[in-house]
Amino acid sequence: MSSLHVELVSNSPSGCKVCSFIRSLPSREAVEWVRELGLTVSEVGNSAIVKALQKRGIVLNEASVRRHRTNHAS
Repeated sequence: MSSLHVELVSNSPSGCKVCSFIRSLPSREAVEWVRELGLTVSEVGNSAIVKALQKRGIVLNEASVRRHRTNHAS
């Protein structure tokens, strides 16, 4: 039987959906997204980001964007 850690890691989702999207982009676009996501919510709202993602065929909810901004954006 494998360790608990191996079991948990193998069953966990691939991580942050916004980070996965950014990693899929060419460098120049990724830098632009990272910069915009790093702005405050009063500068660029979560709903605006959701709409921009939808235009690019990425369907995420505001909660995913908010979590990304809280946990991964500086």
